[in-house]
Amino acid sequence: MQIIIGQEVPKVKEEITNIIYRENDAIAKNSQDKANLVNRIIKVFPGVGVPLIPILLGAGVFSLIMMLLMMSGVMPNITLVKENEDLAKNIYYIFNPNLNILFVIIFVISKSSTIWLGIGTCVSAAIYFKWNFVLAFAIGMTICSPILWGNGGPAMLGQQYDPETYIEGWVLFRFAEVSNPMIQRILQINVTPMQAKIGVLLLTIYTAKIFDDWIKKWMPTSIDFICRNLMILTFIPFIAFFIYGPIWNIFEGIFGLFVLLVTKFPLGIGMGLLSGIHQVTVVFGLHQVIGVVFNVDTMTHGGVARLTISSAIGTWAQLAALLGVIIVTSDKRLKKDGTQMFMVGAIAGITEPMLYGVNFPKKRPLYAGMIGGFAGGLIISWTNVTLRGVSAWGGLYSFIAFFSPPIGIQPSILEQEGCLSNVMNGLMFILASAVAFGVAIVVSMLIYKERVSEKTLINKMFNDSIKLLKIEQKILTLKKQQKIELINSGEIKELKSKLKNVIENVEEKSIKKQERSILKSDGAKFDIDLFLKKQEKQTLKLSKKGKHFMKKGQYDKAKEIALKISSLNDFNKLQFLESKAVLAKSKVDIHELEERYQNIENKVSILVKDFTFTHKELSEIDFTPIYKNAVESLLIDYNYKEEYSFKPIEVHINEKNNELAKIKRDLKNERRLKKLKVNKSKS
Repeated sequence: MQIIIGQEVPKVKEEITNIIYRENDAIAKNSQDKANLVNRIIKVFPGVGVPLIPILLGAGVFSLIMMLLMMSGVMPNITLVKENEDLAKNIYYIFNPNLNILFVIIFVISKSSTIWLGIGTCVSAAIYFKWNFVLAFAIGMTICSPILWGNGGPAMLGQQYDPETYIEGWVLFRFAEVSNPMIQRILQINVTPMQAKIGVLLLTIYTAKIFDDWIKKWMPTSIDFICRNLMILTFIPFIAFFIYGPIWNIFEGIFGLFVLLVTKFPLGIGMGLLSGIHQVTVVFGLHQVIGVVFNVDTMTHGGVARLTISSAIGTWAQLAALLGVIIVTSDKRLKKDGTQMFMVGAIAGITEPMLYGVNFPKKRPLYAGMIGGFAGGLIISWTNVTLRGVSAWGGLYSFIAFFSPPIGIQPSILEQEGCLSNVMNGLMFILASAVAFGVAIVVSMLIYKERVSEKTLINKMFNDSIKLLKIEQKILTLKKQQKIELINSGEIKELKSKLKNVIENVEEKSIKKQERSILKSDGAKFDIDLFLKKQEKQTLKLSKKGKHFMKKGQYDKAKEIALKISSLNDFNKLQFLESKAVLAKSKVDIHELEERYQNIENKVSILVKDFTFTHKELSEIDFTPIYKNAVESLLIDYNYKEEYSFKPIEVHINEKNNELAKIKRDLKNERRLKKLKVNKSKS
């Protein structure tokens, strides 16, 4: 191959890879193409976060083990900062020669996967954007470099630390100096390590992909292999450190300022809102800046923390929302995965798996958690629950923290802040958590849906069409300098009444019945997969034991193992599960569904034809694949059918919005020129 193609081998390889990607994209549902820019950006976060769930789950379980060892006094606290070592409080510097190496390794295993998550995020982002994950790894190693860490710094996010703004990094320039740390962030330029800045990491990798594609277009093949990679690894980190990072820090300052303002709302509303949104900020990596708000609140009140509690309340609310999904869903795979995520979140306080895996992608559980968090936050504020010098680690440990006696806080400050007794403080926290949990689980169970309904999707299609018409109406009004009405409220009302009858009750019930059958069929397949995996796992485990006994010449024991392996082959159970799956599949009537779909599509087609005939402005849109995807969404969602490809109405809306903006600019410039001419003629 090298002889035939010569130096073009790398480019040929990349083109073959691109072809494979394009073929895969044609088969897979590409939800990004259907969404507008904002939705596409939002979908990137869970899209990149989901592959990291195994790391987060593993880290969560191991962190729990370390936490239990530390709570029981078996293992000391370990710090990366020499100055923070305090043997009296059982806090050891990691390089203390008297520290047991076993504890050091436990600490490293527990912390590394989360501290170095920035590199994993870069690799996951490269896979999501279909780019070179090895180069992404190299970029991640650079912008999350341990050289920038030194001894870890106060938050283990970098050694350089600005105590005025709580930013880990180097201050390049200050426009002004103010006392408010959030405003100070906005008024200065900082260079920081990026391991905790998810938005910067994603934007950096996407920029690297665009930069790489651009270089390929013009760089000669003779120098491509070396120079292209060199340019990417040289320029991209500089862009991340000196452009994206400082902009993100300013954005964090603006967001932090907004959060500070929210916390000032009276009657406990501020605390409720903060508890509701806290876990949402985790998805976008903005919870770090909220941590700064927590620090400011704690120091302002002499070490007594209130706002910090919103994190724990928000966690329990989102966990309850997930539990609501687990209870009501008919999807067995979702039940199994959700249960694991719930256990890790409840015990260790690691919420990213459930947020990226279930609550955020499905939206409704996230909303339920936010409502529950708001309710719990109100109780926290009304009852004056506080943290007094004790860290409320996530999960079940948080309950212990609220019963704990104050540490390092003067009694006069406790009295001044109106702190409750230790027992009452803990009980009120349990009450607030119970309220958040109860509200979230009930709301989640009430509003959760397995998927978006056909009616909703059809309505969206027509709503987008009306939106497009209104933009076109504005364009024509500006062009002709007179008011033009393409669609009126009466017509919209009439259209909506017609849409109500597009899917009749009988058809809707039939589709829901088939959905239940599909879920049961998928559940039966899942039971078979689970049984076979369990059987395979036990067989491998016993086989290893059998080989071990054979090597030692213990043939009797090896024979016993062989009998155990043969007893694992439970053909009766497998046959029962397979017959159950066949029965469940037989109840899925695809033919009936397709007949229903055809009937609905005929009605929608008539509506579309009438609508486009009345409004010629919509004639350029091909509505057929749009309404087919909407009507047949059940089969598409459960992978019984491929999605129809189409140009989204959102694209047409964006194009028309751009045209409208251009017309407005042109008219504005025209008015300016006229004004200048008038002024010139007068002078």
